[in-house]
Amino acid sequence: MEVLIFTLFISLLLAILFIVLFLRDRQGRQSSSLDQEALLPLEDDDAK
Repeated sequence: MEVLIFTLFISLLLAILFIVLFLRDRQGRQSSSLDQEALLPLEDDDAK
């Protein structure tokens, strides 16, 4: 029974860590999306 409680505790910590890191990453990338970044190599260098 102690192992089950320990496993649930670790799972909860990992879930909270994932949510915090995900939200932090989304706030840092407000101006660009993955679709925009994927199209950057196709963009002309002379485009104004």
